[in-house]
Amino acid sequence: KEEPVFSKQYEKEIMENEQGKFLELSYQLPCFQKLFSKQDFDQIVAKGCFPLTPLAAYALLHISERVAQNERTIFTFLADDGQGSLSWLLERNKEVWVGIDKIYDYFKPMFRETEDAPMIHSEWLKAEYALGKAESEEEKAVIKAIAVIRMLHREDELPAQDSAIWLSLGMQQKKYYPAMERLKKDGVLMFRSSVGVYAFRSNAGVDMEKEIAKFKFIYLILRNPCIFKGNRHFNVLTLCIQL
Repeated sequence: KEEPVFSKQYEKEIMENEQGKFLELSYQLPCFQKLFSKQDFDQIVAKGCFPLTPLAAYALLHISERVAQNERTIFTFLADDGQGSLSWLLERNKEVWVGIDKIYDYFKPMFRETEDAPMIHSEWLKAEYALGKAESEEEKAVIKAIAVIRMLHREDELPAQDSAIWLSLGMQQKKYYPAMERLKKDGVLMFRSSVGVYAFRSNAGVDMEKEIAKFKFIYLILRNPCIFKGNRHFNVLTLCIQL
């Protein structure tokens, strides 16, 4: 919507109700307090990036710097109307906020291909493994949020802690905490008390990594059978069964 309609609606629907408190809490995070005065935060981040949560906007900027390619960048997310873009989400999103989980969804193909960025690729593997064990949409959103926060690797500014996670998603606490407790109970996530952050279980993603490696190997053999031509001990079917 154009001004002044947007500003009036923003003030009425966001600043004058509980969403205003949500923005106040977001500003308390180190990643914003170090960069912005409260006035600048309100105008540039909160209002300027709406309906992205402030942390979704923060993640969009930094993730796109690390993994963006021509077909998926911060600009394509904001300006295009393809699947997963902001425009596409606004046509379907019934929530007030577009959270950090949508940043994960949009850049997921890049995470999969960034083997030259071990931390990002590793967190993607762990997240995908964890998503396979999630039972609710809230649990899936929490997993994606933690994955993106850990990919950013800015613990001093944005640690993977409860407040940062639910604020990044724009998720109500009454929905967030039950989802988090289930994920911890199911052994998907753990809280590292020594450093005060959440992380995926250390072995999460290992099985997926093995499966991907097996698939790549089998694919290589099937595409290039001449590699083992003449080796009477080699049998593709037997190999696939053993793997």
